[in-house]
Amino acid sequence: MISNGLSPLRVICELDGRSSTLGQFPQPLSLSQLSASLRSVYGRQLKVQFTMPCGSVQPIRSQQDLNTIVTIAADHYEQEAGTLRLRLQPESPDATTSPESQPPAPPSFLLPEFPISVQRRERSTSERRNSRSSRLSDAGVSEDGAVQKEQLAPFVPARHPSGQGLDSVADNSDIGQIALNFEKCTFLGQGSFGKVYKCEDFNTGRIYAVKVVELNSHSLESQAVRSLEQEIRLLRAIEHRRIVKYFDCRREPNRLCIFMEFMPENSLRHYIRARGPLNEKAAMRFTRMVMEGLHFLHSRDIIHRDVKAANILKDSHGKVKLSDFGAAKRIQEIGTSHSVTGTVFYMSPEMIGGEAHIDFKTDIWSLGATVVEFLTGQPPYHHCDNPAAVVLCIMNHPEHFRMPAEASDVARDFIRTCFARPASLRPGAEELLRNHPFLPPLDDSPPF
Repeated sequence: MISNGLSPLRVICELDGRSSTLGQFPQPLSLSQLSASLRSVYGRQLKVQFTMPCGSVQPIRSQQDLNTIVTIAADHYEQEAGTLRLRLQPESPDATTSPESQPPAPPSFLLPEFPISVQRRERSTSERRNSRSSRLSDAGVSEDGAVQKEQLAPFVPARHPSGQGLDSVADNSDIGQIALNFEKCTFLGQGSFGKVYKCEDFNTGRIYAVKVVELNSHSLESQAVRSLEQEIRLLRAIEHRRIVKYFDCRREPNRLCIFMEFMPENSLRHYIRARGPLNEKAAMRFTRMVMEGLHFLHSRDIIHRDVKAANILKDSHGKVKLSDFGAAKRIQEIGTSHSVTGTVFYMSPEMIGGEAHIDFKTDIWSLGATVVEFLTGQPPYHHCDNPAAVVLCIMNHPEHFRMPAEASDVARDFIRTCFARPASLRPGAEELLRNHPFLPPLDDSPPF
């Protein structure tokens, strides 16, 4: 056998919290050989996964997946050169089909899978009789739904004078207590870390968006959940015309409900999927609005961490606001779903690399990737067939993405500027708002 000059690769596997060495394997590592060794040692079918530098978990389903992951491990885990660490999970006993063959998720027009509790005021007998069936139909509650007898804990909206930091606002705000009594709830869709519902307050008629984060068994009483609740109660002090407002959160059995401002026109991701890429004038206008929102957050020491078209929501007047800021990382930590495959396209190299210090410049990179999506209809590197390949492109070939031929030099320069590496070479939001021609002021833009 002729040697290819590559050192053998030591494979370590973790199963049920315990790690053990599977063996030394010649390179390039063969998936069929790896699978045979796993069957021989463990005597059962196992899912093989790899933890990416950014913390997401990538399943290994093909030889190409394995090749890409070996390359990423060599590039980003230099302290363990020559070693590949894999995670193993037992296959479900009834898993008879691959993930690709599972039926699609229910469409967004279906009614919610859970009822949000209703706290009722006293009404006449005829009023109760006439409204009961329609309310149950809208909320997806059965006639005998005992959950309606639960009481919604009051939640507290807050206002603050502009220019104050979060801590001072949270301590000093004149807050009025409002009890929420939800009359109607409809399912809007699946977000990054939970399902989103449109709910109407029975007392005021005000509409809210409610994100429901399913909690895993380890996080129900964890410090992470308490930290998230505290963080959202601080974030509710944030008010800005380019930012979707948080109102409060409440914990229920096995889930956390986060109350936010409702935006009637859905996300720009939804808009682009329905109508195609934006023209450059519209892209410039929306990017300016998002950058103004980022400047506001950054000036208050808040990093968004998840800028993408799906988190840019449109109102009925053609303006957009940034959503899901600040708390995304904590929600990922406590939720039952840890997949970030929809977000990896927008991640900065420093976030993917797991650098200890992540600053505001990571949001600038993500906005550059979002502008690519505005102009092409897809995020950069969408041609890659798995998240591991996307990571490899971002780390080693960030310029390998497609742009429409008609894109202007100004648009191309803006994206290149957002993708500057290292992060220290990337301008901040204020500098870009002041100086870059891709971001001309709008009629309602503040002076910079």
